[in-house]
This record gives sequence, structure tokens and C-alpha cells, in this order.
Amino acid sequence: MRKRNYLFILTMIAFVAACSTESTPVYQLNTEANPEEAGVVSPTDGEYDEGTTIEITANANEHWIFIGWQGDHSGSQNPDSITINSDMQVRALFEKKEYPLTVEQHGDGIVQEEIISPKSTDYPYGTSIQLTAIPDEGWKFSEWTGDLNTTVNPSIIDIAGETVITAHFDRQEFLFTTQVEGQGNISQSLIEGTETEDGYLFESVVEVEAEPETGWDFVHWEGALEGSENPSQITIDEDKSLTAIFDEIQPSLTLSTDGSGTIQTDPDKDSYSFNEEVSL
Repeated sequence: MRKRNYLFILTMIAFVAACSTESTPVYQLNTEANPEEAGVVSPTDGEYDEGTTIEITANANEHWIFIGWQGDHSGSQNPDSITINSDMQVRALFEKKEYPLTVEQHGDGIVQEEIISPKSTDYPYGTSIQLTAIPDEGWKFSEWTGDLNTTVNPSIIDIAGETVITAHFDRQEFLFTTQVEGQGNISQSLIEGTETEDGYLFESVVEVEAEPETGWDFVHWEGALEGSENPSQITIDEDKSLTAIFDEIQPSLTLSTDGSGTIQTDPDKDSYSFNEEVSL
């Protein structure tokens, strides 16, 4: 009798266990990162009883950032919890970190940014940017400094973090030549800017003064200046040439007598040169 009761009890326990298993379904949880190389999600794929609460965590790789959940879970909380109530597919979305690119100019000019492989101001990690330095009139590009050190223009840089670059522009050098017609000289004095061995840097201001030799008069300027203002100032913004025109002074000889008689001159002519000797 005891043996029969014992068998009955075991049978009931097995029955209860079977009923318990059948009343608690088991579901599949699949997790993945998108894109795959951006990070990992924990836990990975697994089977869980219905009603089980699971904590899921998105772990981004270097230069990536987690932005939200997709599939059978939404939102952007990380880590977050989900309750298993069916087969579930959860996807963690990542995107590349964006880094600022700061381009500064030293001197007058602009820098043109062209994306070689993709965005604007802030660029995702690994983006290739072609930088082209475009100098203003009278300026020339000299070099890049900062996170880009080269004189190559245009130049390409790959964004790997916060990036600061400076484009350096220098003033162009222009020739300034002077000449005279007649007898005299032109003196030069720098008012503003920089004088070089062969000329002046862009936008330098030079004062010029025509200095006639004895017996000559300054008449006017030709070339880079017009008129007869003397001294005068000139702004060097390109190669320039200036000519000072001098004319020889033509003194007059007026003869008169008091009483009766004449005056003979040697040489006898209507006009004479400056410092020319005349016999009376």
C-alpha cells in the first residue's frame, strides 16, 4: 500500500512540474548593433522565460556614439530594461562621432572646404576634407599650420578628432620703378607698409618727391601718378612705374638803354640757356 502511495505522489509531482513548464513559455531574444562595426550589445542572443526582465546595454566602439534602440524596443536610454513577452529583436543604432573642424585665416583670404567622403562644420570621424586656400587680391598663400602642416594647396585632411587649422596668407611683393625725363631725381620715403629689396609689399604707401637739378623745373608725373602735386603719395597694389618730367628753365634777357645808343650781344639770339654766358 505504501509503495502504491509513493508511486502516486511521484506521478503527481511529475504532472505538476510538466504543467508548470507548459504554463511558462520560453522566448528568443536577439540583439545586434547597427552598423555592426560600431559597437556591441549585451546581453547577446539568448532564451528567456516569459516575464523575465533583462537589462540591455549598448557599448559603442571608439569614434562611434549610441543614438537609440530600434525593433521591439525604442527610446535612447542606455542601459535600459525590457520585459520578455514574445520573441524579440532589439537593435542598437550607432552613428559616427562628429568632430569640429576650425579653419582660421592669418592674412587676407578664404579657405574653401570640400567633402571628399561625407558633412559641414562638424564632420564624422574618418571624413576626408579637401581644403583650398584662396588668397585675396594682393595676397598669396604661404602655408597651413595647426593640425595640418604643409605648403601644398589644395590639401586633404582626414578628420580623426577635434581639428584646428590655420591658413597663412602673406602680402605679395610688387616692383616700383622710377625714371626721369630731363635733369632731376625722385626721392622715396615709406609712409606705411614694408619695403623689400626690389619693391614694396602690397598696400604699402610711399611718398615720392621730384627734385629738379639746378636750371630745371618739375613739370608733372606720368605713369602711376598724374598731375603735378609734389611731393605726392602712391599706394603700391601692383607693379608700378613712375616718371617725373623736368623741363629746362629758359631765362629771358631784356635789354634797354638810357640815352642814345645800342647794345650788342654775343651770341646774338632770342633766348638763352640757364647759366649761359652772354657778352654785352
